[in-house]
Amino acid sequence: MPLRRSIIAVSLLVLSTAAQAQAPAAPVGPPINPNALHVALSSLLLASVKAAVANAMIANGSAPASNAAAKVGAPDYLTSNEISHIVVGPGGVLSIGFTGAVSPDAVGVTLTPKLDASRHAVSWSCVSGSIPEIAKVESECRYVPATATEHD
Repeated sequence: MPLRRSIIAVSLLVLSTAAQAQAPAAPVGPPINPNALHVALSSLLLASVKAAVANAMIANGSAPASNAAAKVGAPDYLTSNEISHIVVGPGGVLSIGFTGAVSPDAVGVTLTPKLDASRHAVSWSCVSGSIPEIAKVESECRYVPATATEHD
């Protein structure tokens, strides 16, 4: 009987190890400082750029396509301890780069505006192609692997 139990135990161990080896691995991204990421995404700096883009969209009915058109500073001027740059691109899309305070690897987030002209309001979607745990830090953000997104 003890030999049979040992054989069963070893068989279960082998099956368990094989199942773990076949299980899909969770996405692995660069190491992130969640507190610094939260500070960056809730910063007054980013809020002011979002407000400038939203104001332009509401006033003009279309989004600015550059930092100059949004009437904000140049990308390398829009910096903080956590943010390395903010670029306003076509459609008012914001590309936010982070400093080493957020991650030792240069990663970013893309914010895309959507105008609701009837309410004179702009909503934002937040996507990262390089930070798998972004939704855990900022619930309004989602992770889309970099191969599935052009922004970021």
